[in-house]
Amino acid sequence: MTHGPLPHLDTVTGTIRVSLWPAILTTFIVGLGFAALKFVLIGHIGLDYDADKPGALDPLPWDWLKQVTLEADHRGGLREAITQAISAILTLGLIVAFPLNGPLAGAWRCNRLFAVSCAVVAGACMMTLFSNPWLWAVVIGIAYGAACAARGKVIPLLSHATGQSNTKISGGINAALALGLLVGTLLGSWLSENPAMSPLDRHLILLGLSVTGMFTAMLIRVPEPPTVPMAAGVRDFFRATTVLFRHHWALLLGGGLAWGIVTALSLALYVHATETLDMSRLAASSLGLFGALGAIVGNLISHWGVRRRWVILAFLIQAAAMWAYPSIVVGYWSAATLIVIISTLFAAAANVLDARFLANAHDDGMSGLGSTVMSFMHSLCILVISLSLAIPLFLGKMPAIAQFPVLAVIGILSCGAAAFANLSLNSSASRDSQRLALGTNNIK
Repeated sequence: MTHGPLPHLDTVTGTIRVSLWPAILTTFIVGLGFAALKFVLIGHIGLDYDADKPGALDPLPWDWLKQVTLEADHRGGLREAITQAISAILTLGLIVAFPLNGPLAGAWRCNRLFAVSCAVVAGACMMTLFSNPWLWAVVIGIAYGAACAARGKVIPLLSHATGQSNTKISGGINAALALGLLVGTLLGSWLSENPAMSPLDRHLILLGLSVTGMFTAMLIRVPEPPTVPMAAGVRDFFRATTVLFRHHWALLLGGGLAWGIVTALSLALYVHATETLDMSRLAASSLGLFGALGAIVGNLISHWGVRRRWVILAFLIQAAAMWAYPSIVVGYWSAATLIVIISTLFAAAANVLDARFLANAHDDGMSGLGSTVMSFMHSLCILVISLSLAIPLFLGKMPAIAQFPVLAVIGILSCGAAAFANLSLNSSASRDSQRLALGTNNIK
């Protein structure tokens, strides 16, 4: 279908054929490659780690750290701690890049931002073979943050170009991301557990995924507002970010906590399945199929539950299910059933909050910056929640099974944030934000 210029984008394009599929496919590939690389690193650094092996403690810089690591390995909980720590380190990269990704999203078109992100991930992936993988995990997180900014920016632009609701577009894009993360989890678990696969073979497969993402990214065509020079974007960045946080903090915090909880929960479920339920890594990662199924359903039905009370109810039921998980689950199918319930509730509620924030940011003239701010809040919550589990696990202050009730309690906090979220289509806060932040054309 051919679209003429949109009223507020007529300086950008004359006629553009807009299709959702390149953005959906690129989002899927980016999620697939990131998750596969993440679980290859988890297998190499975490699940295969044996502190008693000769030289295993040599990379650690301090004697006290070596002693604590050895004790954690003997006591149990080291694998869970390292798994959560890897998630935290990958997320740290997103936070480090936060001051640049906002201006970058404003200065570059979505397809270029996606493509460069894939290229950097490809290079960092290969470097994990030859030097400290913990350091390169930070670089991977930085690059993935750029892809998150591009994904968030493209959602409201596609919504305006196609005439479909922002929540529906966001649901489709997020469903593709959830499916990509799932397939990537399966692929990464299989690669890390396959004895016939050399480390170089694994990383060449991951390299191929990133290169494929570069090519699909260049197929994205969407009307975009005028680009903002990088220098101007950096100058206006902190002022505009403050405005978005001040007027939309509840949407940001509620969505961020939801993503932080589900990220930490997915790793807790994975290690619980391998360590407690004695599943193979591939079988444990296949539980993600049910998580993806629930996430896809939740995203696709989320536009029917946009009222605040339904969001809060979904978070409350999700918290109860997480608390009960270790008591109820005794095998594969009981785990799968509860995972579907948890993931459906998460996606249905989180997508409402995220989509509303992105729409508000777009109305404020800050679609690129808004997506980066949202990504930052997601990343910050993932980092804090992951570390709040990893550190006590590593120091022996918390048993691995206690991760579930801790995450349930944090889930109650997301209900509190959602209670303050303004989910109306024409938010007065959004109008105030636009008046305060866009008195000049610096950000536009």
